[in-house]
Amino acid sequence: MLCRTLLIIILCAVASPGWAEDQDFASGTLIDACDAPWAQFDNKNAMFLRGYCVGVINALVATQHKDYCIPANTSVNQALNVATKYIRDSPTSLKEPFPRVAEKAFAKAWHC
Repeated sequence: MLCRTLLIIILCAVASPGWAEDQDFASGTLIDACDAPWAQFDNKNAMFLRGYCVGVINALVATQHKDYCIPANTSVNQALNVATKYIRDSPTSLKEPFPRVAEKAFAKAWHC
């Protein structure tokens, strides 16, 4: 399952438009885009970052992991809120890659 998640993330990164190639995918860079509603975005970069956040969370929710057990009725938005709250409450996580921090947030919120 982890391989499947990584494959999805890699394929999304490879298929990304050229303007997104220079993006920093650390949690601190993504937190505002991950937290904002879709309607708030007025540029491609912000929309791309929000899509990246949602895509990562979707992949993690779909695949599960031995360190966390997300309840079956949890929505992607609920899981995204868990991840962004964890990032805001853990300043040391701001420089870490978003997928890694999201997994830590899930393990804290939904430990098996």
